[in-house]
Amino acid sequence: MHININLSELYEFKPTITADEINEYKFQRKKRFVNTYQCALNDFVRNHIQPNCMITIQLHKSIKTTDINVFEEHVHFIMKSLEKALLGRHWNRKHYPFIVFYENSHDKTALGGSYTGTPAEQRLKRENSRRPWHAHILCNFTNQETGHNLTKEELEEALKTVDNSYRCKYRRKKGPDIHIGMLENQESVSRAVNYCTKELWCQFFHVDNPIRFKLSWKMFGLLKGSTNAQKKQFFSEFQKRL
Repeated sequence: MHININLSELYEFKPTITADEINEYKFQRKKRFVNTYQCALNDFVRNHIQPNCMITIQLHKSIKTTDINVFEEHVHFIMKSLEKALLGRHWNRKHYPFIVFYENSHDKTALGGSYTGTPAEQRLKRENSRRPWHAHILCNFTNQETGHNLTKEELEEALKTVDNSYRCKYRRKKGPDIHIGMLENQESVSRAVNYCTKELWCQFFHVDNPIRFKLSWKMFGLLKGSTNAQKKQFFSEFQKRL
């Protein structure tokens, strides 16, 4: 059986799928990946961090910043001071574990991504639309040796020391705005974890966005040169899950 094939028709053939449909497919595939990523992270936080407290940090309006590096420096100092106030001078030997989630919401235009111009111009417009950074921190304030759960009153007392240290270091009359919420049951833990991971999509859908969360071990550099196998296993398992 002989089949005649018109090569000119073959070369002129165009797929019926449009560029918009291809972009939509790529978007949905990326969205499914982010959802999977977020679910894995949520499970990891609930099962391994096991948070019983949520801390929200906002800098004073006179020092608020859209620079993630500057904001991270402030959060690092605040959490280090809190650990020291709770555990004393050698707090880094067995600190209270936590995970920090950084957020800086965009305006509605940025969320829609409806910018015109070159990629560089679009990145600049997104950068200018950002609001100052703030942080949500999920903490496990349970003493590993005694099993004692810190109360809200104990944490608030420690935060007074943190506030004094912060004002001295940065020479400010007012310290950061810090709110504490205790997570007393699994339902409140799940709500808090889902709330903290709600902006992770920004990390994937905008290439100019930084990593939006950090574990306490990573923040304090406690894995470097550490012989503690449990810490290394904790962090490596986290990497595998994602």
